[in-house]
Amino acid sequence: MRRFEFVDGNSSKFWMPEVQGATFIVTYGRIGTAGQRKEKAFPDEEAALREYTKKVAEKVREGYAEVGAGEAPAAPPPKAAVAAAPPKLVLP
Repeated sequence: MRRFEFVDGNSSKFWMPEVQGATFIVTYGRIGTAGQRKEKAFPDEEAALREYTKKVAEKVREGYAEVGAGEAPAAPPPKAAVAAAPPKLVLP
């Protein structure tokens, strides 16, 4: 989930948007609190995604910055080691 924060003077807020099916969900509030959650249902997922895109652009224009933007994604879990055959001994 993406997280945006706005810190300026006395203001210290966060905003986290997400889409689940045809529902646009936003969790927001003062940094350091659990915040509030609002949900808005749309006719279909495409409409919810349009609202998501519109609201993200709006928040960025208002000065919110995405937290964690540009960080490398978490590394995938290590693959199980494949047992190698013992080396063959070649004698002359």
